[in-house]
Amino acid sequence: MLNQSLADALGEILSLTIAQTEAADEGEWDQVRSMDRRRLELLTNFFEMPAGPAERDVLSEQLGALMQADARLLEVATQARNGIADRMSAHKRQRSGVAAYRKASTHL
Repeated sequence: MLNQSLADALGEILSLTIAQTEAADEGEWDQVRSMDRRRLELLTNFFEMPAGPAERDVLSEQLGALMQADARLLEVATQARNGIADRMSAHKRQRSGVAAYRKASTHL
């Protein structure tokens, strides 16, 4: 059985990670960043807590759930980053096309 302080800390970290993923799904990146500061603090404190051998199995299972939530958050962030990169690339191509058109039209 996991001691209550470890269980509470891990539960709060997991809840915060899920909330971050929901905010990321909504495109609320300032909120994600704000929650990340708190999450890092909680993780740091969590890994400083003592855990005995009897708690390893439960910790391993719950940390697995946390890792899955982290992977989902990373997936959402990567998709957003790639979308922004695609839009920036399209904008750059458009600007380049406009510049070429202007240059060609001044030579007519």
